[in-house]
Amino acid sequence: MRVKPAQIQALFQKTIDHIVNHLTDIFKRPEVQGANMILMVGGFSESKMLQNALKKNFPSKQLVIPEDAGLAVLKGAVIFGHKPDAIVARVTPLTYGIEIWPHFDASRHPRSKLKMIDGIARCADYFDKHIEADTEVQAGKTFEEKQYFPLTDDQTKMSIKIFASPNKNPRYTDDSGCSFKGKILVNLPDGKTANEKEVVVKMIYGNTELKVEARVVKTGTVLSATLDFLG
Repeated sequence: MRVKPAQIQALFQKTIDHIVNHLTDIFKRPEVQGANMILMVGGFSESKMLQNALKKNFPSKQLVIPEDAGLAVLKGAVIFGHKPDAIVARVTPLTYGIEIWPHFDASRHPRSKLKMIDGIARCADYFDKHIEADTEVQAGKTFEEKQYFPLTDDQTKMSIKIFASPNKNPRYTDDSGCSFKGKILVNLPDGKTANEKEVVVKMIYGNTELKVEARVVKTGTVLSATLDFLG
């Protein structure tokens, strides 16, 4: 079987166009305005088609292609396994938050989100942001705690639902792109009112995982869930 070069090129052109568009978006960000180099790693970086496309679209950038570029990712993984502190900071790819049902505010919330619970108007599926996408964070950084209370006075359990979104400011957990990542089921202490059953939640950003901790203020009980970025 013989295949013309143009046909093979057409197979990869869409992928190359996506890479060029993605880099164009990245170079528009204020934090990378001073970047003058593109480091290419991975097997596809050895493609002359890709290299030529990047040279054409980013003539002011220096293209760096290390020897054995196809093995660079594998070698980096091995080095990181032995020296996890080699990477001191990462840029968060997603926005992480907790689903809550705050008091309904007609000036801010759509009527479709209005739910009545024990005679109180609530806004369903609200995305309460803890970590914003594209934030540079050091490994082990702990983000600010946030307070949460059960919706009713007689509630005995609280489900802390964790969501992620590619958008920086998602409003609701059912917005396009939002995804459910996990939950922590908290047994609430005895109390006559919801205010006596406070739970505080914090997120801790690790090298390859995000840890979410929920602490029952009254008892000091701490529960946690871990999201594996490599999974």
